[in-house]
Amino acid sequence: MKSRINKTRYAVLGMLSFSPKSGYEISKDIQNSTNYFWSESDGQLYPILKQLTEEGLVVCIESETLPGKRSKKIYELTDEGHAALQDWLRQPPVTFTVRNEFLLQLFFGHELSWQENRDKIQALQTQLTQELAVYDSIEIRIKENSQDPTWLLMALAYGQFATKAEIAWCEEMIHQLEQQYGKGKNE
Repeated sequence: MKSRINKTRYAVLGMLSFSPKSGYEISKDIQNSTNYFWSESDGQLYPILKQLTEEGLVVCIESETLPGKRSKKIYELTDEGHAALQDWLRQPPVTFTVRNEFLLQLFFGHELSWQENRDKIQALQTQLTQELAVYDSIEIRIKENSQDPTWLLMALAYGQFATKAEIAWCEEMIHQLEQQYGKGKNE
């Protein structure tokens, strides 16, 4: 039986495919891009960088140090690292299991009033609307700063479309609750 491979390694290899970076820069790039669909913590990142270095998929280059400061480690993808990333990109993705606490709570919504459930849906709608605004600002940054934004914009569009669909779902569920329980019907 194959051991489970931590997919974080591919997020790191992918970030390094753009340019050499420090661990801090990789972390910031993840926060500003893939974090909306693939998040990583610094606690995961640095052990993976060490492992990738040991495997020869990345090399660590220490940059110049300024007086009184620590040296900055810069990681660069090797030819083997590019090959490993490309091999993984050619594989079909493993399907993911959805774990959505909001939907789990809603499933047991009969324990709350319809108004409380409506309020939860409205709060989600507000959160999603804010998330969509963030996606829109990311889209502007990508278009301004990327030489070939095609693939970045495609991944972002997935998030935008999914978020718009969730907002539409919220609107419809609020409408259904108000039709069924509200508007003077024994509130």
